[in-house]
Amino acid sequence: MSEQILALVVENIQKNISDEQNGEISPIISPDSPLFGEGAVIDSLTLVNIIVDVEDSLLTKFNKSVCLSNDEAVFREPSPFTSITTLVDYIAELIDGP
Repeated sequence: MSEQILALVVENIQKNISDEQNGEISPIISPDSPLFGEGAVIDSLTLVNIIVDVEDSLLTKFNKSVCLSNDEAVFREPSPFTSITTLVDYIAELIDGP
């Protein structure tokens, strides 16, 4: 399921970046791409949009309702929003359990 979650997350990131770029060249996205902080491929507003889109996509495609913007996520170390990989791992944990 992690590969499907990864594809879903990357798809939503690319969609959001594409919407913002208006035809400009999009950055290369990999599983280790940072989602915030130094070297991030997106800004904080785009991250919020991606979180909402990923939650919606998980419900639509997998019939899984998850909340990615809760206290657990915000205070978790390392943050699930550090990179695409950490976000995918966090989603998989929410869906499948620890």
